[in-house]
Order: sequence, then C-alpha cells, then structure tokens
Amino acid sequence: MNHLTQKELEQIISLYIDGELELSEKKRLESYLETHPIVAREVEILRLSKRTLAQSTPLVKNDWFWLKLSNRLEQESKRPGVLSFASRPALAAGSLAVFTLILIGIVTIKDAPLFQKFFIDKKNQAENIYRNNIMTGNILPLFFQFE
Repeated sequence: MNHLTQKELEQIISLYIDGELELSEKKRLESYLETHPIVAREVEILRLSKRTLAQSTPLVKNDWFWLKLSNRLEQESKRPGVLSFASRPALAAGSLAVFTLILIGIVTIKDAPLFQKFFIDKKNQAENIYRNNIMTGNILPLFFQFE
C-alpha cells in the first residue's frame, strides 16, 4: 500500500466503502488504515457521509426544472455584460457612498491648512472673548455670535 499513488489509494478506498473490494485487498487496506490514523479517520468520515446520504429522503423529481433553468440561463445571457446601476440600486448607493467618502477625504487632505487656520482663528476669538469679557465680569458678549 505504501507505493500507491494518491489517486490509486482513493480508488481503493472508494471500492472499500462501497463494499466492492476483494477480501485480500480489504485486509491489506485495513492493516494500512491501522498504521495511518489520519487516513482511517477520513475513511470513517466518508462511511458516515455515505450512510447519511443513504438514509436521507430522495429529492422529488421536477419535470420542469431543466426548462426553467434553461429559460433563466437564456435570460441571464441576454443581460448586458456591463453593470447596470439602474437594475442594482444597492450597488449604485454603495458606489455613491464610496465616491462621496473619497471626495471628502481628498478635499480634507487638500484643504487641511485652510481648515486648520479656520479653527485656530475661531479658537483665538473664543479665547479673546473669554479673557477680555468674562475675566472682567462682562457676560453679555457670550450671547452674540462670533464674527
């Protein structure tokens, strides 16, 4: 068994699981499985799978299946190959959101010095109002808007 290729071993295991292996080959495979626990576990999984499939209820035959499948495939083949945003609103909305985020990122990075200057100016205005009015006891400028 040690000199078999992967494909030959798979064929022997398939015959073993189906109960079609000759007695001498069966004993030889069983001794191989005793020394190779990983392969033995895989064979056991295949046995359980075959047993489970044998116990399951068969699917009901649908005479119209192939006709419906053929019609659906034909309709799909007639669709344009290019993505149509009108037929896929979620794709269009997602693309728009990504585009918007990219645009916001570009504007933010490009105009970062302007934003920084704007916020520094507002901070300085607030500090001046605080120092010049609140520290002197005059609260009235708090109710007016900044310039």
